[in-house]
This record gives sequence, structure tokens and C-alpha cells, in this order.
Amino acid sequence: MKQYSIFKLAFISVLTILFYSCSGNKDDNAQTEDAANAHLIKITQKQFDFSGMQLGKVSTHKFEKTVDCNGYINVTPDGLANISTQIGGLIKKINVSPGDRVKKGDILCELSSNDFINLQKDFAETSAKLNQLEADYKRSKKLYEEKIGSEKNFIAIESAYNAMKAQYTAYKMQLQMLGLNVDRIEKGNFYSACPVVSPITGLVSDVYVNLGQFAEQQQRLMEVIDQNKMQLRLSVFEDDIYYLKPGQTVRFHTVNNQDTLYTASLNKLSKSINPETKTITCLANITPGQKDFVNNSFIRAGIITDKQDAPALPNDALIKSETGIKVLSLVKKEGDTYYFKPVKVNTGRVSKKFTEILNGKDLDDVLIKGVYNLNVD
Repeated sequence: MKQYSIFKLAFISVLTILFYSCSGNKDDNAQTEDAANAHLIKITQKQFDFSGMQLGKVSTHKFEKTVDCNGYINVTPDGLANISTQIGGLIKKINVSPGDRVKKGDILCELSSNDFINLQKDFAETSAKLNQLEADYKRSKKLYEEKIGSEKNFIAIESAYNAMKAQYTAYKMQLQMLGLNVDRIEKGNFYSACPVVSPITGLVSDVYVNLGQFAEQQQRLMEVIDQNKMQLRLSVFEDDIYYLKPGQTVRFHTVNNQDTLYTASLNKLSKSINPETKTITCLANITPGQKDFVNNSFIRAGIITDKQDAPALPNDALIKSETGIKVLSLVKKEGDTYYFKPVKVNTGRVSKKFTEILNGKDLDDVLIKGVYNLNVD
């Protein structure tokens, strides 16, 4: 009986030792796990959703090498019409205002003058005289060929006919330059005012005359621009010209709208350097259908000279700290809790939305959104 009691006591002692031994191991494991998690950033699922966080991976992104430059938008020479008149007169009617769209041949304004009336009268009279002289010329030529009329008489009539024909042609060309129907004038149906028409389809950009004003011959009356013939005139520093060639894509924005980018294609490169600014002039054709640009608007541009693929992360994924640039790499997820480890990264080229990651091979899931309010130091 005594031996049984001793055996029972020893068995209980062993169990007690084993119990405390196992309990100690569990505590040690828990302490080790807590120490490991202490260096991680914990984010609950509720915090993750509320902050609009998002996981992502390092992906390939195209980085561009550009030549930055300034310039302005202007119209090509065949897209700009300075409207003037071939004959002086009083402005009788103005049909357009700045901003109006016009088609080629539309009447912009009308002017009247005695010189305009006299020009039509002289043409109509010359036409009538020419018809008479033409009949005399044909009759005299026939008589001369039949040896009935004298050579002297034929030469005199022929000279008068040719002189009148030259005068008729000159008047006719003057009226045609004014855009008038010469057949109508020839029949005696005169214009009361001289119409000034648009030579191109486009937009009236300015009007320089008023009603009742006397417009001198060749005076500038209006300006019409064709907005489909806009181009970029860029100033590029001489150190950068060796990277440029026709056909390269140009991205640009206006000064008052820097968030919207437009495109153009490099077209021509000047071969002369401005001695004062040390720049050359380059022309680029604006891609059609983007918007109606304003003539002579100042712009900033980047000419794309090269494109390369590289591993990258969104700029929003990067955290700038005192010890460098870091990202949050997902270590694990337990239940509704994410555990992230700050990882220092080496960065390279930067675009508008992405940054090249030079040491991103070991990165897997990374927090790419919602990192702006997290402290990693």
C-alpha cells in the first residue's frame, strides 16, 4: 500500500512538470510571435475598406525620354487670310463679327465708291466697243484677203481691235479679282456695292473696320483663320536638337490648362540657331479633332525621343520617409487583419503616374492605394 502511494505521488509530480513545461513553451512562442509582429504595420479590414486601400504588384510600365521645350500655337501660312480690298470705298455693310464661322466665298462686308461704279461702266462700254470693232476687224480682214480692201486700212482696224481687246481683258481681270460676275456687268446689271468675300473656310478672328469708315485700297479689313491648319512653333535648345527627327510624337498643354495633354507630330526642324536664345525653331502638326485652339497661345511641350519598358509601381504606393523611399509589402493576413512590412526601394525614372523600381524583384503584394496617412518610421 505504501509503495502504491509513493508511485502515485511520483506520477503526479511528472504530470505537473510536463504541464508547466508545455505551458512555458506556449508562452515563449506567443512572446516570439508578438515580437515579430511588433515590427509590422497592422491594418484591419475595416480600416482597409474605409481608406480605399488596394493591393497591387510591380508591373511593367513604359517610360519615355523627352526633350522639354516651350512654344506657341499658330496658323500655317495657308490657314490665315488677311482680308483687304482691291478698290477703296466706304464700308456700307458688315456681315460678320469676331468668332463667326464662315465658308469660302461668303460675303464678309460690302463697300461702295464712285471708282467701283466707274470701273463697271468702263468695262461695259469697252465690251460694247470691242464687239463693234470685232465685227469691223472680221469684215476688213475678209476684204483684205480678197484683195478688195487696202492693207493700210486693215492694219489700222486690226490695231484698234487689239488695243480694245487688251483694255477689255484688263477691266475684266480687275472685276474678277473683286469676285464679281463679269457676265452680269457686261449685260448692264451693275453692283451697287462691292462685296468682300472670304478666300478660305474658317473663323473670323478680328474685324478692323466700322460702318461708314473709308477703306483705302489694300487696307486690312478683317482676319480669318482656319483652325484645322494649326501648328506648334517650338523653341528647342541647341544641345537637344541631335535627339530630334521628324515624325516624333509631341505632347503639349496650354498654360491655363496644364492637366489636359494634347498631341502633335514633329514635322520640320530649322537648320539655323538663334544667336540670342541659342535655340532652333521646330514645327509640329497638331493631331486633328482635339479642340479649337486659340491662335498664338503659349504652350509647354515634351518631344518624345525614346521609349523603354521597366518594372514600376504607382506613385501613390511610395512613402517618403527620413530613411528613404519605402513601400508596404504584405507579409500575411490573419482573419480580418493585414500585416505589412515597410521595405526600402531604389527608384529610377518617374512618369506622371508611375515610378521605376530598381530592386522590385522580391516584392509581391504591395499596398498601392491609401498609404498617404501611414507612418513607416
